[in-house]
Amino acid sequence: MTNTTSRSVLYIHPEPAQVDDCGTVRLESCALSDFLAGAIGGDHFDSTFLFPRAKSSGAARLQLPPGTTVHLLDLPLLARSISAIVAEILRLPRRMWAMLELCSMCRSTNCLIVVGYSSIGTLAALFRRPSRRHPLVFIIRGNRLRTAQCSNRPWLRKQLLIWRLRLHRLVMWRMLKRGRAEAWFQGEGNLQETALAMNAMGLARLHLLNAVLDDLLAAKASAFEGKSPLMDVVFVGRLVKEKGLLDLIKAVQRMHSRGSYPVVHLIGAGPDEALIRRTISAAGLDQQFVFRGMVSDRLTVLNNIASARVLVLPSHTEGLPRVAVEAMACKTPTVLTAVGGIPLAFTDGVDAFIVPPHRPDRLADALVTALNMPSQDRQTMTTHAAGTAAAMSFTKRSAFVRARLHALIDERPLQNCSSADSP
Repeated sequence: MTNTTSRSVLYIHPEPAQVDDCGTVRLESCALSDFLAGAIGGDHFDSTFLFPRAKSSGAARLQLPPGTTVHLLDLPLLARSISAIVAEILRLPRRMWAMLELCSMCRSTNCLIVVGYSSIGTLAALFRRPSRRHPLVFIIRGNRLRTAQCSNRPWLRKQLLIWRLRLHRLVMWRMLKRGRAEAWFQGEGNLQETALAMNAMGLARLHLLNAVLDDLLAAKASAFEGKSPLMDVVFVGRLVKEKGLLDLIKAVQRMHSRGSYPVVHLIGAGPDEALIRRTISAAGLDQQFVFRGMVSDRLTVLNNIASARVLVLPSHTEGLPRVAVEAMACKTPTVLTAVGGIPLAFTDGVDAFIVPPHRPDRLADALVTALNMPSQDRQTMTTHAAGTAAAMSFTKRSAFVRARLHALIDERPLQNCSSADSP
């Protein structure tokens, strides 16, 4: 058993959560938290997982190892009405206490892990005042700034969000360049983009995480192998324009005009669902799309992916999408867009079909090819894809996380680190 008395880790996740009566954390998505709970929880470190308090329970369940502490903070929210502003003013003393509590926790822990481009992460990084003796780790998933720039939010809210994301990025870059933090990336595209802005000291602190496949799910996925396809095409994700669903509708319309009539099953929910339904109806494709709703159980999702001939993810922005890796583990061919870490993690024509974003014509061609692959070609591609997925399992990357945190807390120099950074 590892001695954890002087190895405390505070993990800050931006997504609001609640804790139910059984002690299970409930939030909307917990893939990364699942991974890190196994990597740093239990006997490995004295770990505290901190979340903003949610108003309602999410669909996903996060079961933390014994000995791991969960803390929920009442943080200020963006008020959208006069009544909400008044309510926030009345709650100000409680919010100020939460800020003091966050500051105290950030300063007392041995190592701080901040996920994403969140306000709470920016505050924690500023409260922390990290140094070589008090390391800070940023975990970056996707390109939130690019997502915000192409979102359909009202102009003022969009500009405020972009400003906040740029502030967080500025704080992170300054700390990296001064050797006071590390950054772990879910997706090589984000890592390479950050590397362009780094000096030699900052470059030594950029690492690729790429841990997206739960080992239990990977084992279950193998049980679905060889299952007879019951669906043509499946999409799994939030129903928002940024996921490229309007491009998918145009692609299916092109296929329809060529005499190909695939049925696309949409698994998920989101704020743009009504718009997507209207667009489908306007295109006369109501018979080609099936809305399955939100499915919270990951094994049910895997079963649906394995039951499809093709999984499609026509996103405009991504990090390293877990659903694509899960499809590869199920040996279901995937059609993806060349965004985020996708073109660097996967190879077009080898383990996936990769097309440019915003190109319904190319998307339609790739879907036709994937749906009509000869059995031998399909088997070759899916075998390569299963090997790619296996390399991104939680077990493969947990050892990296524990080694890095031990090295940071023990003040050991980083690998490939310049002499100027040595303690």
